[in-house]
Amino acid sequence: LHDALPILSGYVKQAQHHLKPLQLSGVGWKAVYVEFARESANRLNTPKSGNLDPLFERILGVPNVSHSWSVGATEVDEFVSTRGGIAHKGRHAPYIPISALKSSRSDVRQSAVDMDNLISALLASNTPGSRKPWNATT
Repeated sequence: LHDALPILSGYVKQAQHHLKPLQLSGVGWKAVYVEFARESANRLNTPKSGNLDPLFERILGVPNVSHSWSVGATEVDEFVSTRGGIAHKGRHAPYIPISALKSSRSDVRQSAVDMDNLISALLASNTPGSRKPWNATT
């Protein structure tokens, strides 16, 4: 999807171990790439569009992934804020009707489906052959 080498090079340069660059040799770059992706994703605390868009672009080369969300970024961002309020304030958080939670759950699920389908289509258009790596999710 994008040229990962400059990203991996920067990641390796920041490593504190002087032998880290050797891990890029041969097919070792794949393991370093997975390590980089995991560390980047693990640093994500608030999965709002403003944080997910640069993460997906940095790791997968997919710009503005939130633009694929059919429910819109605002709906997902509001859910994340509501969830954060509950997680941090507990019983002192404002009351949220179950119907609103079910609606938000549906919106988040649909956003995940939208991203899944976007990435499948991008992989199909950027790899040999014309088949998608997996069927579209509905």
